[in-house]
Amino acid sequence: MKSAFEFPRSVTVTDQEIDLSHLSAEEKAFALQVADDAFLHYERFQKPRAIFGIAGPSGAGKSLLAALVKEIARTRSLSFFVETVSVDGFHLPNEYLVVEERDGVNLRAVKGRYDTYDTQLLAGELARFREGGAVRFPAYSRKIHDPVPGAVAIAEPNTLLILEGLWLLFEDAGWKFVRDELDHTYFLDDELDRLRRHTILRHVRGGRDEKDAARFYDKSDMENYRLVMRTKKFADQFLSWPTAPEKRKTDALS
Repeated sequence: MKSAFEFPRSVTVTDQEIDLSHLSAEEKAFALQVADDAFLHYERFQKPRAIFGIAGPSGAGKSLLAALVKEIARTRSLSFFVETVSVDGFHLPNEYLVVEERDGVNLRAVKGRYDTYDTQLLAGELARFREGGAVRFPAYSRKIHDPVPGAVAIAEPNTLLILEGLWLLFEDAGWKFVRDELDHTYFLDDELDRLRRHTILRHVRGGRDEKDAARFYDKSDMENYRLVMRTKKFADQFLSWPTAPEKRKTDALS
């Protein structure tokens, strides 16, 4: 049975508090619709554990949408739990990235690119999750800018795991093995100018100054965007936040 869901004024995602006070009625309805769709798909799978992916470019609001689906689940009388994990928790540690180069480029300078993640570990942990036992996933901290091992604990046998990240539908650098573990995938997109604003704002909240954040976006994030958009065709469903009647606040969906 559904119960009324009162949207919180903010939600914490990877150590950052995201202001939700400016979410429009249309955006709230969108989050509720996605949650209902995910819950229905889980029930149709008839598996105790399932893994749904939310892919899409930086700044689309993947982490926020996943967090809202989890919050909505807490208010429902569901027969299963909902947990969220970000692929950012599987970033290779900075101490490794800073000493590694590929094609003459230091990996620390392109952190967030498809080859700066431990995809072997990620695919292995997803397989362990499917086996039904207790599992602990890492989480990414934007305070220390490194993964925190064992931060997300899952023990309940009936669990819908929502995995979100840029490269879920990518094929190279081991991502195909990750994609094979997904039961259902959404691709969340937005207009490019908003994606850029949201991503730059997130970089600023993470400690970069605005000029450096914009430079990093144009040099690194934009190339990631081009590659990620090529993977859209592999998704099961396509999503996009609705445009509010008034201009959206840029900090609401970053």
